[in-house]
Amino acid sequence: MIRPRSLPFLVLLAALVALGGMAIDMYLPALPTIGAEFAAGPDRVQLTMSVYLLGSAAGQIVIGPLSDRFGRRPVLIGGFLLFAAASLGATSAGSIDALIAWRLLQSLGASAGGVLAVAIMRDSYPVDGAARTVAHLSTIIGLSPAVAPFIGGALLTVSGWRSIFGALAAAGLALAAIVAFGLGETRPAGARPPATMLAQLLHSYATLLRERRFLAYALCVSFAFAGLFTFVAGSSYAVIEHWGVPPARFGTIFAVLPVAFMAGAQLGALLGRWLSITALLSIGVLVCCIAGLALAALYLLDGGLVAFMLPVAAYILGVGIILPQGIACVMADHPQMAGAASAVAGCAQLTISAASAATAAEMVSW
Repeated sequence: MIRPRSLPFLVLLAALVALGGMAIDMYLPALPTIGAEFAAGPDRVQLTMSVYLLGSAAGQIVIGPLSDRFGRRPVLIGGFLLFAAASLGATSAGSIDALIAWRLLQSLGASAGGVLAVAIMRDSYPVDGAARTVAHLSTIIGLSPAVAPFIGGALLTVSGWRSIFGALAAAGLALAAIVAFGLGETRPAGARPPATMLAQLLHSYATLLRERRFLAYALCVSFAFAGLFTFVAGSSYAVIEHWGVPPARFGTIFAVLPVAFMAGAQLGALLGRWLSITALLSIGVLVCCIAGLALAALYLLDGGLVAFMLPVAAYILGVGIILPQGIACVMADHPQMAGAASAVAGCAQLTISAASAATAAEMVSW
């Protein structure tokens, strides 16, 4: 068994979260190819990403409370098996609508990893060290988008876009096996709510949604992440089609994102020794606002790829500062409802991001 609070335990938590991100980042280089094969425009192809986020949001709402009642481990295993099955289904998709449907099922399974990694962290680490733990976790997770587009681009070049989903299916099965045979249950049986699930679920959500402090932190994280995801959703069309970068080299450009995010997370962890969480959140929000304004100005001035990526990197650095602090604050006040708190915050984050990306895609199609 993997020992809690050890390095392998931290790496496993990162892998639980990273699987959902891999399902986005690995197939980014293939979006134009998928659109061409199915004769679908950018708005339809990007719907495969927006639906994925909405499915993840819906899944978290159910998975969080389920894990509070029945434990983290069985829910994780079931989620990853569903993810693997849906990924295999996506390899045989014959239309963009079929691919969208498989992506929805895939996201429901992947949502278990995202919400339960945070809940397991809350089960296993003290609250006062949570922000630093999340920052270190974010750094490890940041390696995923650094390598995923390279893997996806290579698979696309050698075997076609369907092989990307085959690789994701194998990853889902591998994680299900590791959780089944290597991870102990972190949710104490005595701390689980009673079997009246519906009443308990509604009570947990009502309690959380009445708290302004919880909502403020959850929305801060959500809007910061929405800006990041909106860029991710449109990055392949911007970089590959607009600036003419080959799909195999897309990962080189995309690597700016995880590097900037990891730098922001570590900067936040360093500054956290002297500054309060509120001060760090304020710094992160300020960085994002300035970077967003600079990006809009450079777009109007029709700058090149390098000029475009500099404010994007600055924005993502700000997100790297915001997310660990915000997530720690979201989870701090409700240890008895860690699964539900993570689910509500995750649902808000993914729903707002999906809406933002879908709106941007519609604006581009005009």
